[in-house]
Amino acid sequence: MSDDLAQPPLANRFLPELSDSDHDALQSAVSELFQRQAIVRDLPGDKELYDWARLHFPWVKEVAALIGFQVVINEDDQMIYALPGEKNTLRRLRAEWTLVLLALWYDYDVQVRTDGPPVHFSVEAFNESLRTKLGDRMPTISALKEMLAFFAARKLVRMEYADDFHRSTLEVLPTIRFVLPFGELEKVAATLDELMARTPATSDNPGEDHHG
Repeated sequence: MSDDLAQPPLANRFLPELSDSDHDALQSAVSELFQRQAIVRDLPGDKELYDWARLHFPWVKEVAALIGFQVVINEDDQMIYALPGEKNTLRRLRAEWTLVLLALWYDYDVQVRTDGPPVHFSVEAFNESLRTKLGDRMPTISALKEMLAFFAARKLVRMEYADDFHRSTLEVLPTIRFVLPFGELEKVAATLDELMARTPATSDNPGEDHHG
């Protein structure tokens, strides 16, 4: 056997305290952060992973940094979030999706300031909020459904679907503060206005598909 083949795995050399079970947990944690950007203790399937990652956070942070992610932990909200090195989610989303995400952040922040977390509202209520903010640039209900499913996959919201999609409810998770790190409502409102000015209105009839 060659010397190269006889060498212990790199993980054992760089992280000598890593047991087989820790190796598997570290792999799961980094994979979850890479694919879905967050580990939220309150979400199904995340409790044990969050507890392990919190206990071994330096390992998680170091390994994630190797693939270009800055990892932050918020113990108050019991969540760990991975920020891509570019730190600019708005540049990677289509303008229409960004408008919806900004509106979602705005409504989340208003409710946190007035009533505190958690933040829940119906799809119907959010759709009406979008109508007020976006006018003829608001998405169709089918597009909104696609957007919310994507946001749920990225652990920005948690959805509870009803047979009638309008009656579905969404919980906006604190992770949204890391994706859109605005400190003031005025800044997100200004960004929303600026993007609205640069985004052409949809060619669809704005009332055609918004009521399902």
